[in-house]
Amino acid sequence: MADIHATRSRFDRLLGGPGARLAGLGALVLVLLIPLAMIEGQVQERGQRRDQATFDVASSWGHAQIVSGPLLRLPYVVRWQDQEGEARSRQGWLVLTPQRLEAQAQLDSQVRRRGIFEIPVYRSTLKLSGRFVLPDPAGLPVGLAQVDFGRAEWMLGLSQPGALSADSRVQVADQDLRLEPSALSLGAQGVHGRLPEGAPGLRSGQALTFHAELQLQGSGSFHLAPVARETLLDLRSDWPHPAFRGTGLPLRSDISAQGFAAQWSVAHLGRGFAPAWLDQEVTRKQIDAAAFGVELAVPVDPYRMAERIAKYGALVLLLSFAAIWAMEMLGGVPLHAVQYLLLGASVCLFGLLQLALAEHLGFVPAFVLAAAAVVTQAAGYAWMATGSARRATTLALVLCGWFAYLYVVLQAQDVAFLMGAVALFAALTATMWVTRRMNRSAQADTWDVADATVE
Repeated sequence: MADIHATRSRFDRLLGGPGARLAGLGALVLVLLIPLAMIEGQVQERGQRRDQATFDVASSWGHAQIVSGPLLRLPYVVRWQDQEGEARSRQGWLVLTPQRLEAQAQLDSQVRRRGIFEIPVYRSTLKLSGRFVLPDPAGLPVGLAQVDFGRAEWMLGLSQPGALSADSRVQVADQDLRLEPSALSLGAQGVHGRLPEGAPGLRSGQALTFHAELQLQGSGSFHLAPVARETLLDLRSDWPHPAFRGTGLPLRSDISAQGFAAQWSVAHLGRGFAPAWLDQEVTRKQIDAAAFGVELAVPVDPYRMAERIAKYGALVLLLSFAAIWAMEMLGGVPLHAVQYLLLGASVCLFGLLQLALAEHLGFVPAFVLAAAAVVTQAAGYAWMATGSARRATTLALVLCGWFAYLYVVLQAQDVAFLMGAVALFAALTATMWVTRRMNRSAQADTWDVADATVE
């Protein structure tokens, strides 16, 4: 150890002044950005593996479900004569939205595993009820005489119809429907059923009521598109970490450790499409854009946290080097460039070690264990490199402070940028205070700071 202190490397001699030495440390930080970028790439690769595992489970169980509908589809035929007197015709579908839709959904959650990855899924019991009312004929895009009310079809758009249970039941105007898969439903996947007796009463102004009870599987999230003039949704689940998404937040919500309950009431004014249209004038994409619902969120996503740790890696590295440099100036014993690199590598490995542990232990235990391992390794190496237990202890306390600060920043995402800026400013202020009376000593490779020493 004495030989290391007695024999200065060429690097140390070249970096004789504080400005030059700081520039050299800046170059070392730039070099260490390479392994930081490699670690961030590894974090992204692990996140992609998790996403692939989620996709595999969802493909066999059921993807995130967006329920679009129900809608009523009526065939029409328009006939006319062209300029040459020849008969022409055009046929298609008139699509009507409900006057009122009441939906009740119960999501019973489960956690499926694929390797080390956990994916939240659910079984849902979805009850739909409401009524169709024919709009003012003057506002319809075709005349009533051109519409065949005897061949009416009830249809419902689903993200994955294959996740619909066979014991689902639909009744429209006291008529039991036989559901069939339909790729033509809303121009996308879904189910539909023809009314055996049609909907002749709809033409005369009578309301067409419907009731449906659907057993549906899905994963990740559940959304409902507000197709009716008035859409009500009562959504309940035993999942304790809901994240409400979509075009509207619930009017009321109750969240506890046992689950949540939420209620929505959505009017037609914000849905972006008319109550009746022809064929594909309104697409499934337009309808789904107005959907609202819930995501079964993971309270602490280790991969998202690991990505944020990787992004803060350069900041933690810079602040750690600043602390080591300040102690070096106070102690009068400069560290070798290789020693700086090894201490920096130890700090860089924190993010990788934390994620590897988090995949098995969870975020908080992994963060604590990874931080303890890095602090112990860095402080122990500093002790052996400098021969000073006090400097090693100071470094350990500084690193503990940085990791504690990083943990707070990760938990307080909304103010993370502010806290990062404050940390940089505070570190710069502390460095300015420590070095306020620094003067070059007679020896070219040592530094004196008045009234301050660290042994």
